[in-house]
Amino acid sequence: MGSIIATDCVHLEDLHQEIFNEYETAAYTVVKSDGSEESGWRLSRIPHRCIFNREGWQAAHSLIIDDEWRVFLYHDTFPELPTHTPVESIHYTNKFGSRYVEHSCGWRRIGTFWPTILLNEDDRRSWQTTLVQRLRVLQSRK
Repeated sequence: MGSIIATDCVHLEDLHQEIFNEYETAAYTVVKSDGSEESGWRLSRIPHRCIFNREGWQAAHSLIIDDEWRVFLYHDTFPELPTHTPVESIHYTNKFGSRYVEHSCGWRRIGTFWPTILLNEDDRRSWQTTLVQRLRVLQSRK
């Protein structure tokens, strides 16, 4: 696929401010690759830099990968930190001796996350459909 750069993306912060605030203040549940669900995921206007994402430009960005819209989310492990999980953290040591904080972030497919407060499957699908429509509008403006 190649490297993703900011110009490949749409930025959710370009939505009407009230709409963006709803996305930014929501807590999300994500379906992980093993099929389990994990709450505590966030979208942020603050660029995200961590041991897994050293570029650090990703914030409230979305793009199409393999014909599916994805949004950059991070797990809200350390919400008090301005970069969420700093590269210099010292909580764990991997097999190579590098120290890092256990952490999750990345491009989440829209069909695999929703606001945690949405308990009904129909409400989740409706929310996801609306998000895709809004992203398409942003893309059409590029």
